[in-house]
Amino acid sequence: MLTLRAKPPSEAEFIDSLQKLKLAFNLLAKLKKHIQNPSASELVHFLFGPLELVLQSCGSPELPRSVVSPHLSRDAVDFLRGHLSPKEMTIFELLGDGWTRPRADWPRDQCAPIYFPKFRSGWEPPAELFRTSPWETEGSAEPPRSPISNLLSPYKSDEIFGTQPLNSSNGSNNGLTSSSRKYAKIRYHFVARNANELSVLQDEVLEVR
Repeated sequence: MLTLRAKPPSEAEFIDSLQKLKLAFNLLAKLKKHIQNPSASELVHFLFGPLELVLQSCGSPELPRSVVSPHLSRDAVDFLRGHLSPKEMTIFELLGDGWTRPRADWPRDQCAPIYFPKFRSGWEPPAELFRTSPWETEGSAEPPRSPISNLLSPYKSDEIFGTQPLNSSNGSNNGLTSSSRKYAKIRYHFVARNANELSVLQDEVLEVR
């Protein structure tokens, strides 16, 4: 029982925590004119405590750096740069472009999919609130693409498996060769929100059927 209790969070749980912290920074910047006692500039320091704990616990800087979704809005990045302590700013800068570069500065074809938070209770905020939020629409001249189309990038089969046909154990490939198969490389972490979706990790390669 003690071993089970001491088991660290899964990679998906770390990603979920980091995504929610990024969302919190976006919301704090958006609501900064309406928050008092404590103010938004005071609350931001309370968010960096949990962030630092997550960073220390996940064991590698590569995981938090790979969490691009949700993007931060330009307002959020400017707000953080204007109110973080020197130590907090060092942590923020170490997280890389996925955190320090606002959505408006990303090429449209490299923008992460829309982030829809889901909580352990099963509650999900209305999706429309996020489709029209600044951190999902900033710098975009057209409606955001679907999450799936942004998650996948074309990946030629011969780049992964070479040019030889993929044979089954009985010597037959059922008429399918590597050149006829389609693969996609995952560009961003994605945590499934329900039983009909699939959790995937960045750089995984999936066969598309």
